Amino acid sequence: MRLTILGLLIIALSAPFARADELVAFPTQRAEIPYPTKDWPELPADDALRPKLDAVIARTFVGERPQALQRTRALLVISAGRIAAERYSEGIGKDSRLQSWSMSKSFLHAALGLAIADGKLEPTALAPVAEWQDAADPRRTITLRQLAQMTGGLDFREQYDDPSAGVMQMLFGAGRADVGRAAAQTAFAHPPGTVWSYSSGSA
Repeated sequence: MRLTILGLLIIALSAPFARADELVAFPTQRAEIPYPTKDWPELPADDALRPKLDAVIARTFVGERPQALQRTRALLVISAGRIAAERYSEGIGKDSRLQSWSMSKSFLHAALGLAIADGKLEPTALAPVAEWQDAADPRRTITLRQLAQMTGGLDFREQYDDPSAGVMQMLFGAGRADVGRAAAQTAFAHPPGTVWSYSSGSA
């Protein structure tokens, strides 16, 4: 499977890694709290939490903001393993596919952490990006860890008020059809591991 920067390489690797005896275990989930893989049960209609949430959600979708600023598309609140509130804007439902933007980093970071813990991925390995494999290309020295930590040295500008910035071109311009390829074409600017710059094109 071909790896792309915005695929498996959207990573968060903490350095140095904690030893197993330094990790803090997550609390055990209570047996009565469901953890479904497809459909979540709903909180009872008479639960005291529901009217409070409904009032807050109404402001999220309508509220006192000007119409132009009402950008909420979907909202889902899970409480103790059950749906406590769920609402969508017109034309959108629970099966709609929406852009996750930087929220996807958190999900992929967790998945990658599991892959590393299982020994399936080595964070110090060179990034297997096809566009960088030429011997003369300095980007071929960038590691998975450096991409994850946004220290890969790529000249990617996360600037949303400039249409020419890398992030704007990748998400809305010529690169939107294949954001992984667009990110992989980013030029090299700094030696890997020397400069940190928030970049959706690398992490």
